[in-house]
Amino acid sequence: MPRSPALVCCLLAALAALAASQADPKAVIPPWAEFKLTRQGAEGTVKIGCILPFSGDNAVKGNAARNGIIMAINAIAAEDKFGLPKLSFELSCKDTGCNANNSAAAAAELKNAGVVAVIGDVCSSASLAAKDALNPILLMSPSSTSDKLTIAGDNFLRTVAPDRFQSRILAVLVRGNTTTIKKAIPVVLVYEANTYGQGLADGFAVAYKKLTGRIRFNRTVTPTNAKSIATELANSTATRVVIATNNNTWVAEFLAAGAAIPTFRPAIFAGDAQLNPDLPSLVAGLDGSPALLSKLQATAYNQGTGAFRAKYKAFTNDSYTGHAAHAFDALNALMIGYAMDSKSELPKAISLQSAIKANIKAGVSGNIKFDATGDLIPDNTAYQSIRYVGGKVVLGPFLPLPPAK
Repeated sequence: MPRSPALVCCLLAALAALAASQADPKAVIPPWAEFKLTRQGAEGTVKIGCILPFSGDNAVKGNAARNGIIMAINAIAAEDKFGLPKLSFELSCKDTGCNANNSAAAAAELKNAGVVAVIGDVCSSASLAAKDALNPILLMSPSSTSDKLTIAGDNFLRTVAPDRFQSRILAVLVRGNTTTIKKAIPVVLVYEANTYGQGLADGFAVAYKKLTGRIRFNRTVTPTNAKSIATELANSTATRVVIATNNNTWVAEFLAAGAAIPTFRPAIFAGDAQLNPDLPSLVAGLDGSPALLSKLQATAYNQGTGAFRAKYKAFTNDSYTGHAAHAFDALNALMIGYAMDSKSELPKAISLQSAIKANIKAGVSGNIKFDATGDLIPDNTAYQSIRYVGGKVVLGPFLPLPPAK
């Protein structure tokens, strides 16, 4: 059967991208092409897997994370860091779309392919499904924050702190300055009843009440109720709303609907899931005014050092670095564990005990130190605030951890 010119063109482009990835370790390649860094005289090849969303609402985060992993591989190979022998690398990534079933299937596939560890997923529900399918191979996430992933002795680690810390940070952000605001303002809590949304909402409610605040009323996100909730808030006397969902399509619909209602006045607060460079374009794609974006404040985990952001910009010509920085540190932490396990021979998998010991002082996403469960131990550089100005993400100051009471 004769091949169409379009098909031939696509095949040639794919082969060219794959060849470039093998020849030039600095090449940014599509997520469906396997990245290989082959080094002459290498003592072995380390196979790393990644399960990330390269499609859907969270594609920008998945692509950033993958680029961060490639940058870390390049840096390790350039310096033979952590006392590692000379190694070649293979990175195989799967698109999960942040879907739990897809993530579990991808994890099982990578396990059978003989990877020593996997980095992913972005969404907590996807990581929950993947870690069980991957067990006992380690899964290290650059962004899954649900407290449900805190399980002693399992195969999951993360380079971001769990939501029990973020919920306290968010409560302080919403509460405002206790010197000038003597009494906490009642808030409306809008959340999605999934792993991420429910966990963040529950934690926030507890933390806000400890700060003398109260929940005025709450609403649950459904696929079709963004406009009705925006209308209800516009018709109420509410002045602050907290959103806990990782569904940015819903958030965009809510912002577009609210902007179209002249009486909508609440300030909007959200968690790290709303740090998404695609959010302004999602709102615009709904023919919505971006006006409400300026009302949105969100908590975000450390978005990377200035030096890393500059290197990432040079590497990708992209400015979004949050997931890249945490994925960069995740790969480094795993390779420190790999080095610990390589005393007599190259390991077929990285042990949990070694990975947990892989402390990184002043990593590109902050200090990396794990507790006994594999959770990141946060410090006062773990979180920062973000806003949208002119349709662009603007990073705010670091948010110090409030004391647990």
